[in-house]
Amino acid sequence: MYHGVSGKKNFSINGRHLPSDEFEQHLIYFKKNFNILSLKEICHRNDLAGYSIALTFDDGYLNNIQHAIPLLLKYQIPATFFVSSASLVDPLYLHPSDYIDIIRTSTTEDLIINGTVFKNENRQLRHAEYGNAFDYLNSLNFSDFKKTIAWLRNLYPLEKVVTKIDPEVYTVVSATTVRGLGVEKLFTVGSHGHDHVNLEKLNKGEMVDQLKSSKELLEKHLQGPIDLIAFPYGYFNRDAVEASTQQGYAYLFTGGSISDEWKQRVFPRIGIFNMAGYAFNMLSISQGFQRFGF
Repeated sequence: MYHGVSGKKNFSINGRHLPSDEFEQHLIYFKKNFNILSLKEICHRNDLAGYSIALTFDDGYLNNIQHAIPLLLKYQIPATFFVSSASLVDPLYLHPSDYIDIIRTSTTEDLIINGTVFKNENRQLRHAEYGNAFDYLNSLNFSDFKKTIAWLRNLYPLEKVVTKIDPEVYTVVSATTVRGLGVEKLFTVGSHGHDHVNLEKLNKGEMVDQLKSSKELLEKHLQGPIDLIAFPYGYFNRDAVEASTQQGYAYLFTGGSISDEWKQRVFPRIGIFNMAGYAFNMLSISQGFQRFGF
């Protein structure tokens, strides 16, 4: 499970963007040591030869088209890209987690959200009860979440908080650029929800709307069926699984470990981040086969 691939080792707001030179090292290693399949092949095959893997990318960053896809084509490696469809209708859309990261890395001030003070400690917005500002947002119901995001947008306009941040680490695909993710037969596109919100905090109606809107928008712009979904932040519950199936998603994915209850319906993934370097990530992948029982 990747996110972004950066063309240069620029100032990053988080660890979700891997430098392209390191990403290429990953691909070379995979070609030598793994049987690389498409995501649907992984889901269907019970007789996987040796160590078989599939590559996925969450969030629909534009740099996937600019830097990841050329390298995937170079080594003829299939991949699946999970897109949050809000970016197709809102040109100002940012993933909520990225927006919080932009705010915390752009100011030394404390952040007050709905009367709750998050202390800015070394560019981290911390709170004794909630942990941090991002976790607080994820704890809100959908109505309060939307109101809070709108309030933050007004208080911290994007043009004022990104002056020292390269757009490459937060820009996501739009209605015109999303087609670039599915232009080659090697690549598939799936849903990452509509607003990239914690599905566990939604009522059934809100959940269905998120899942349905995302599927319809992606199918409209990509002119093909969308039957894969990666739950935003990896959060899901029984309602999310049932609603996804009812909306026509045949393949459901999360990130990290998964309980025995869901092993027959939801697929786990191994997260790759730009935090500890190439060797650590390769070790993490190798250990993942034992950790997840692959």
